Order: sequence, then structure tokens, then C-alpha cells
Amino acid sequence: MSSTIATDGEQAVLMAQSDKFDLLLLDLGLLVKDGWTVLAELRQQGKQLPIIIVTTRDDVAEKKAGLQYGANDYLTKPFRFQDLLARVRNHLSSSLMK
Repeated sequence: MSSTIATDGEQAVLMAQSDKFDLLLLDLGLLVKDGWTVLAELRQQGKQLPIIIVTTRDDVAEKKAGLQYGANDYLTKPFRFQDLLARVRNHLSSSLMK
């Protein structure tokens, strides 16, 4: 398993469109296109890859919005690596079952 880093939201959308990725860890505070825009564009395009929002924004309304707009999970920073790993494994195994 390998990972790739996008330098901004526009690059993240382009990379996700390639269908080479199994999961997206998405920060909301991206340059060029913010994470909300990335999430919206990918879901509007029908991309079904699991998206986990990883952000410092811990407001309940933001968490709710992230899930309503198509994120599969929402994890606030700081977090324990074990928590992130468990969520990634869970979403990858769920997506393989579809």
C-alpha cells in the first residue's frame, strides 16, 4: 500500500478522477479548491471512493455537514494514529465488499 500527496484541492480532484486510489484523506483547508469543494466535485462526478475528512475543525455542525455532503467519516486533529488506521482499514474493507 502506498500513499500520494496532493499539493492543493485542484490536484486532489484530478488525482481522484484517475481511479488509481482506494481512499482519500481530505483536509478541509486546502489551497486553490478547499476540501468542501473537492468533496462536492467528486461526489457530483459519481466518485464512490471512501473519503475521510481529517481536519482541525471540530464544530458539530461541520461534522454533520461533512457526512451529509458525502464524506464517509470525519476525524478531528489531533488524533491517535491507531484511530486513523482503524478507520482507514474499516472503509477499505467496506469498499471491497461492494
